[in-house]
Amino acid sequence: MNANSIVPSEWALFYKLLGNLLAAGYSPVESLSQLMQEPLFKRLQTQLRPFLDTPSSATSLIGRLQRPIGGMRTSKLPPTASLADCLRLKMFALDAAIIHMFENTTRVEDHIELLQALSARYSQENWMNQLRGGFLPLLLVYLAVSSGIVGLLLYKVLPLFAALYEDMGGTLPELTSFLLAFGHWLLLLLLLLAMALLVLYFRPSPLTLTDSLRLTRPWGILSEKTALARFTHMLALLLSKNIAPRNALIVATTATGNTVIEHRLQNAFSTAVPSHTFDTSSPVTDILKSCPLVPSAFIAALGIAERTQKLKETLPELTEMSADQLCRYTKVLNNSINAVLFVFISILIGWVVLATYQPIFNLGVLM
Repeated sequence: MNANSIVPSEWALFYKLLGNLLAAGYSPVESLSQLMQEPLFKRLQTQLRPFLDTPSSATSLIGRLQRPIGGMRTSKLPPTASLADCLRLKMFALDAAIIHMFENTTRVEDHIELLQALSARYSQENWMNQLRGGFLPLLLVYLAVSSGIVGLLLYKVLPLFAALYEDMGGTLPELTSFLLAFGHWLLLLLLLLAMALLVLYFRPSPLTLTDSLRLTRPWGILSEKTALARFTHMLALLLSKNIAPRNALIVATTATGNTVIEHRLQNAFSTAVPSHTFDTSSPVTDILKSCPLVPSAFIAALGIAERTQKLKETLPELTEMSADQLCRYTKVLNNSINAVLFVFISILIGWVVLATYQPIFNLGVLM
């Protein structure tokens, strides 16, 4: 069991409650222990509880945390472990940039703010899963049925016609002969389509390679627009929650759902404003302009709000606009994939059926 087995809505609630416990005065380890005593996160309890028993002696903390969870004795977290040390556990699967933010501050208020940002990020991911809906299962069922039909005709029906024509001294129609010769490649093509859909939806490792493939044609442009819409929506949402601009930018880049876009944004922002010169007075729009990927309309609206000192009043509308764009791009991407694949598979099935019926029509000529 890993972090992917826990749904985003559970992670959103987990980080929200963890921040609440820290605000109430509990230490990070005490906060995690409190959460594990409640029947809220049963899947996470299985992985985390071994780390929260009686603390062990003075072995290096980093060395202990990097040991695998299953199969061997697990070292415990000491009561004085920092929040960064706790979140570095493999089960949380947090980006290095986010762990670095927790390491750079010891203030409880900053930790609570970052946990709120993480909760918002997973809430957006849960919303994205709802937007995508059930288009993938439907397409996979369609592909499975199509593959079954093609396989049945190719390996059961057409060989019978081939034997019958051979006994009668005739030759199969060209279309049917072509299907018999290359039909296995059609099945392989359907299998590759199913694998491409799974990659598009589940993002298996390695993420960099997977996300690079998702940015290729024919849907690369829409995938990029969707990733950037997730970034702008998350940034506006975090800023509206009074998250510090630097933290909001970093967390928003991890919400893109594409590691290639995430690294491009982070590299552009870190080059524009090094971390040691970034403070709350740094205009967010100046930083966003350093990356050509960020939509110009979003930068323009944010810039006007900053210049008129009406940022707080404008952020709700800016968040709503970004959410509308995200919905639109996601629906267009899903609908275009559905339409193209349904048309392609329907044409393929029609061609296979025609190649199967042609020998029947020609039997009268042979007789």
